[in-house]
Amino acid sequence: LARGGLADLFRDLKATRGVDLQDTLCRLPSVRYAVVITDPDRGVALAAVEPWPGGSVDLAACATALSVEHGVTLPILAFAAIPRTEQGKPDRAAIGAACVPVQA
Repeated sequence: LARGGLADLFRDLKATRGVDLQDTLCRLPSVRYAVVITDPDRGVALAAVEPWPGGSVDLAACATALSVEHGVTLPILAFAAIPRTEQGKPDRAAIGAACVPVQA
């Protein structure tokens, strides 16, 4: 989690646009697609990543990139294919449901 717990994590994420975090992850060679999910009401904050076909995501590299570039540490969940809605957008509810809420 962020430096001082759940409250600091959400403050750090608010200061950093989710799209910037996603862009950082997608620049990594092992990441095809990434989405950041935050739901302070449920205590959920995570990055979901999807590898290129036939590959796997280097989760340690993902964590290091987020920490170095943005000063943010959050759970990273790898999916074979990130759940998407019928419109092709990330299904944030399905992704969030795969994560256990973090504790303060």
